[in-house]
Amino acid sequence: MKKLNVNFAATLLLPVIWVCLLPGLVYSAKIDDTWQIRENLVLRLGSELQKINLLNQDLRLISEFLEEIRDLELYPTRLTKFNDNHLLALDKQIEHLINRTATLKQNTEKLKPPLIDALAILREMVIHDPVEDMFKVLEKGDYRRIEQMLYIKHQIDTLWNDAGKSVKNITKDIGIPADEDSDSLLITEFLSIIRSNLGLQADNHYKKLNYLKDMLFERATPDEKRNIFTIEYNRVSSGDKNGNYEQARKKIYYLQQRFKGFSFTDQLNLLLLNIYFMEKDYNQVLSTAASIPDTGRNSHTKTLLLIQSLYALKNYETIWNNRMTYNIKALPGSKRNLLLWIIIESGIALNKNENYSEIAALIANGESFCHYVLHALAKTYLKAGDKSTALSILESALKYKPLSESDKNALKEI
Repeated sequence: MKKLNVNFAATLLLPVIWVCLLPGLVYSAKIDDTWQIRENLVLRLGSELQKINLLNQDLRLISEFLEEIRDLELYPTRLTKFNDNHLLALDKQIEHLINRTATLKQNTEKLKPPLIDALAILREMVIHDPVEDMFKVLEKGDYRRIEQMLYIKHQIDTLWNDAGKSVKNITKDIGIPADEDSDSLLITEFLSIIRSNLGLQADNHYKKLNYLKDMLFERATPDEKRNIFTIEYNRVSSGDKNGNYEQARKKIYYLQQRFKGFSFTDQLNLLLLNIYFMEKDYNQVLSTAASIPDTGRNSHTKTLLLIQSLYALKNYETIWNNRMTYNIKALPGSKRNLLLWIIIESGIALNKNENYSEIAALIANGESFCHYVLHALAKTYLKAGDKSTALSILESALKYKPLSESDKNALKEI
């Protein structure tokens, strides 16, 4: 199946839009109307890209939401009061909703190939001769896809409502007072429609689910709270690994409030630190890192993310001045090499005349990023005019097999 590429589609659309606009400058009013109709078709085809992406985003959020409901099965039974029959019924219900979601995902994906074909045909008609009958075919296909998208959107709204009912029923069965909105029923219904049209209904449903989890957490014993944290941490970690950073951040903010005052928050901050780094929000990495202790098993991860962010911000001075405070030897192979490389490169950027071989002596030979360290070290000797030593270092780097794509890139530089 062809994959929808927004840049590709935009490339197709731009010349079409220009050609649609130009005739209005030279042709009669009748021809202007014809091209206006065609321009509207082009714009509608372009908007289909955004609509399909929004549908897929909503379906992804529903999938994650359903998995979070299913996580309640892992909560201590003393809190949920689930027996085997409850668990079986809930699991069947969630599985049914997941299957419906999967079907809608397939139907949404089926909209892509004909849209790509329509854009390609439109582009060909711009390059060559427009065919009036083909415009009619494209317009008919456009109306058909819009109708299908409206149907899928309606089904998505129904899915959200059904998932929300599951949360409401669980809340009631457990004996937790409902978190009712203070707004009137009419206002609530109106806001629900607005949220749905804006693709924001997930926030409202997550609010109710998090209320349920907050109430369960308040009733938990210390051991049960640790168990609950593990369940929630694993869930939000999976979102981080899947690249769903925005949603993962929202979940972390909820969890930070729930587990406020517990030692668990350090792990959440570290997870948030990683998300900011992956989003290249390096200033947020620096500010978040300040709230994470330098001790513990996660200190190495914090140090690496912090130093990489400083390097990305070209704050070489801070990296270089603090180099003696880094516990480099304690870092495992590839992480140690990465840190060594950043330190040496920072020194080079600052024109520091140092004995870089002492820094490079801590290298983990054969591990990932060792090519980077040796390449940087060779640059220091080359800069000092010692070409022979630089060449010898580069030749020694060739002995090590690249372990990643990043290593292969470094090997090419060498």
